[in-house]
Formats: sequence, structure tokens, C-alpha cells
Amino acid sequence: MTLVDDDGIWRNIAIPSRIYSTYSPDRPLAGARFTLKDIFRLKGIKTTMMSRAFTALYESEQENAEYVTKLLDLGAVIVGKTKMTQFASSDEPTDQWIDYHCPFNPRGDMYQSPSGSSSGAAASLAGYSWLDYDIAGDCRSHIVPGDPSLN
Repeated sequence: MTLVDDDGIWRNIAIPSRIYSTYSPDRPLAGARFTLKDIFRLKGIKTTMMSRAFTALYESEQENAEYVTKLLDLGAVIVGKTKMTQFASSDEPTDQWIDYHCPFNPRGDMYQSPSGSSSGAAASLAGYSWLDYDIAGDCRSHIVPGDPSLN
């Protein structure tokens, strides 16, 4: 079994041990666990934009976004991608999430829904104590593959 389905959705989260990461001045993020909002390119993983149609049309990424490569060079460990509103639009949970259900908000009174296109990023940081950082972002809703702003 692989960690990723054919459609680019992660099946499991592999949590690497920090034992194998050694801090040094040139690798200050050694062992830090990161997730990425699903608009950002990660080599070998499909960018789904939380759209089944988009996922069906595009293959896995052939390269990382430039800053993702920089994070990896600094020692960061990417453990997955987080859900977002479809095409990073301003959908309101839960009735406007079309292809995938919005993430559960682990904070508050358990009835508050997450909102905004980076809701998966916020929910993952709130829900997983072992996660250190998430790369989210404020973006346009008309992002297309190869868009230079995603480098």
C-alpha cells in the first residue's frame, strides 16, 4: 500500500522520528514537521485544489515549488498536504464544500466550523500536537498549473 491514492489524496500520515534529524546552523529546521496547503507543488504528489475534476485532469507534480525546496534544504520534513476550500475560494463550511467535506475544527465548543481557504492548515495545527508548522497562504481563486506565483 502506498501513502497516496491514485487521485493524489493521502491515505496515511507518516510521522518521522526526530531522532534522525541533527540541527546545524545550515539546517535550522532539521526534523521540523510541516504540512502544505493543497495549492502548493510537492514533487510526486498531485495538487488536487480539492476538486475531483482538477485531480482527474492533472498528473502528479514534477517538481517542488522553489520555497518548498528551500524548506527541505533547511531540514524541514513535509508530512502531507492540508484540505482547503475548492480552488482556495471563499466557500463557507459545510454546505459549500462541493467535492470534499471540510475539516473538523478541534477547538472551541466542537460546533464551530472552520472557515476560509486555509481551514485545513488551521485544523491540522490545532488537532495534531506533533505537527510543528503549516505553509498556508492567501491566494487568488484563479490559480492555474504553472502559475509563476506558486514558485
